[in-house]
Amino acid sequence: MKKEPTFQRIHLNQPIVVAIIAVLALLLYGNSIGNKYCLDDSIVITQNSFVEKGLSGISDIFSTESFTGFFGKQKELVSGARYRPLSIASFAIEKQLFGAFNPFFSHVLNILLFIVTGVFIYLLLKRLLPVHKPVYEWVPFIAALLFIFHPIHTEVVANIKGRDEIMALLFSLMSSYFVITYLDKGGILKLVGAALLWFMALLSKENAIVFWILIPVMMLLSGIREVKKYILPVCLYSATAIVFLIIRHNVIGSSVGSSDELMNNSFLFATAEQKYATIFYTLWKYLELLFFPVQLTYDYYPYHIQLDDWSNIMSLLGLVSYVAIIIWLLLSLKKNFIIVFALLFFGLPLLLVSNLFFPIGTFMSERFLYFSSVGFCLLVSIGLSLLINKTRTWRLLTFVTIIIIFVLSATKVIARNRTWYNDYTLFTTDVKTSFNSAKSNCSAGGALLESIDTIVDPQRRLATLNQSIAYLKRSVTIHPKYFDAWLLLGNAYFKKDIGADSVFLCYSTILNLIPTHELAFQNMNALVNREKNVDTKIYLLNSLLSYQPNNYQVNYDLGKLYGRDKGDLDKSITYLTKAMSINPDGKEVYIDLGVAYGLKRNFEKSAEMLRVAVDKDPNDANVIINLGVTYQNLGETAKAKECFRKAGAIKKSTINN
Repeated sequence: MKKEPTFQRIHLNQPIVVAIIAVLALLLYGNSIGNKYCLDDSIVITQNSFVEKGLSGISDIFSTESFTGFFGKQKELVSGARYRPLSIASFAIEKQLFGAFNPFFSHVLNILLFIVTGVFIYLLLKRLLPVHKPVYEWVPFIAALLFIFHPIHTEVVANIKGRDEIMALLFSLMSSYFVITYLDKGGILKLVGAALLWFMALLSKENAIVFWILIPVMMLLSGIREVKKYILPVCLYSATAIVFLIIRHNVIGSSVGSSDELMNNSFLFATAEQKYATIFYTLWKYLELLFFPVQLTYDYYPYHIQLDDWSNIMSLLGLVSYVAIIIWLLLSLKKNFIIVFALLFFGLPLLLVSNLFFPIGTFMSERFLYFSSVGFCLLVSIGLSLLINKTRTWRLLTFVTIIIIFVLSATKVIARNRTWYNDYTLFTTDVKTSFNSAKSNCSAGGALLESIDTIVDPQRRLATLNQSIAYLKRSVTIHPKYFDAWLLLGNAYFKKDIGADSVFLCYSTILNLIPTHELAFQNMNALVNREKNVDTKIYLLNSLLSYQPNNYQVNYDLGKLYGRDKGDLDKSITYLTKAMSINPDGKEVYIDLGVAYGLKRNFEKSAEMLRVAVDKDPNDANVIINLGVTYQNLGETAKAKECFRKAGAIKKSTINN
């Protein structure tokens, strides 16, 4: 029987491979260049006070927790806080260079960094793998292309904020490449440069810490058997990690507490069984997304991912799958160390974001697969290379399969990039996937509400407003204490102008739990100001007063309403007096108290109040006239005439000017 011919090796020209990777990545992500700022870009770019300063804000960026520039102070939103200054500093440099925020340049830079990442995956694997063996000839190239084409990366590349992931992985790969070069060819500068690059990776995002383990594994994989050559690199990398951890601790402390807000602590209401069953469900979902990235979304918050128990077959599949991966790793320790490296590259980064050891603020996220996907792509490329080296039939089927994968992936990437165009397109698209997420419904409702002012057609405007309300109602149904959603729902009802009751319910829901909530209080005041019915206004103001009894404006407004509209001078004086005690510096309350006392014919008290008002503003002619009238009622004619003279002089001076 005639033997099938063996696969003919094709020597890949390195510059051509680099060019292919660059061109394909640019074609895949080129349509994201025109995208706007989106999602968390406001936190790290457009509304970050340190980034707005340009270069002068960099010292603040490196000396504070990563969200401080947005919130104005360190907030423990998630366990352990965040310290990722380098990627945020890159946005400050862009601001300095271009003078204004410009998403075009940011998207271009993200794509360029992504391209270089793909190139270094190829270069690193080419150095590590025994390419003299035919089975490994195509592995580096296929792995790099799989990484470039994988749709799971659209969140990282198309969302500018994802630069922290890109920089962390890129600098880690560059560091790995140079340390392997050092082991092979020597040169202490290469080693120092490698350590500095890894330090930059850690400053970009903390999950680069997994290379503390991966780099020694790569050293073993490089084939160099002289153990003494490993000592200096391992010591230098350990010193680098320790320095980073010390800096991080000094800047943000060591808080490991968990949030009491569901949107920052997905397992807030979970039992222990639910927590771990759900974690393994998400780990199974990560595998699904790597193999079948069909339904992508930015939002895996509660309860797009439901709390599960061990009766869910997918939770059990997750547990079994990862146990199998561990067994596979152990069995490969002596037989195939490349598999060990690939499995570690897949598993270690995922372990950090799995919620197994500390809460990360959400159930899962597609960007959390960015590091792990390198290990996945390496495993798949090894499998495909094995098939390529089989019979001609297998080779043909494998190449056809690869082409189909790339075509389908490219279609998904290009389409997904358009979804990331801006907040509106992202939120209104992904809510259809994450329809059980409180966050997604809130975001979609908010985006629709914001768009209403740009809609001219009344019917379309009403339909959009109704859709916004529907999303926001679903959000608070899923998470009844989601104050952002309640606030937006109140705003939507306010804009629809269907009466005070619905609006009041939304804002009061917030104020019942957080009486000091500034926006809810302000918006309730706006509702009061729009209301025409005096009794309803008084009811709403009294409700506000129950939340903040010492609020000057509410007491003052109640005093005016009772005096001017209800004719209840006693209540008017009570509220105005309270307002005066809260804020003795404003003149208006003294004027109104003067008028109220005057109407009660308590002219002495009226004169007392009006004198204070005049002292606070000696050029208010009308108040001086009122004081003069009060003096007349008291029989103090000389004082009255003096007031009228002063008021006349002020008015004459005003006319002449």
